[in-house]
Amino acid sequence: MSRRAKDICSGDRKWDHRVVWWKDAWADVKRIAAVVLQNSPVSVILPTAATTEEVWADASGAGGGYVLPDYGVVKSWAWTERQLVYPIHLKEAWALEGAVRHWLCLRSDEKGVEMKTDSALVWHALRKLKATGWLFNESIRATADLLEGVRWTVDWVPSKQNIADAPSRKF
Repeated sequence: MSRRAKDICSGDRKWDHRVVWWKDAWADVKRIAAVVLQNSPVSVILPTAATTEEVWADASGAGGGYVLPDYGVVKSWAWTERQLVYPIHLKEAWALEGAVRHWLCLRSDEKGVEMKTDSALVWHALRKLKATGWLFNESIRATADLLEGVRWTVDWVPSKQNIADAPSRKF
């Protein structure tokens, strides 16, 4: 087991699965930012909940759907006959890509995005920015390319908590 894995498992520090650094590092960032703000003409903007919007996406065997709660958008669709044969993780990636495309069209300022998915494969592939299978990798890379220059995170949520689950099961 790696040293980092031992630290995470030991309980000495709390690990936040959404971020790549320790939770207590955030306090250090705030302290450093306060010093910078007091002692230099450089402005530092720290991300807050108000500067981030959510995008929820889900797919089922028969259809896909997404919810953009900040804009009141709920969308669902049925897969075409050709798309029905593809595996569910690919459909999940397509649903998230479509949600991000729609969100980018509605976004009016420099807000970041928190993407929510109940697919562990999509969550993991987006965190690594690569995936196995050329079609799956193409969709993951397309989503990442769309978000170039945007502050983003991707979170895994259980299916029961995914608000896009109902729209995706409409068909």
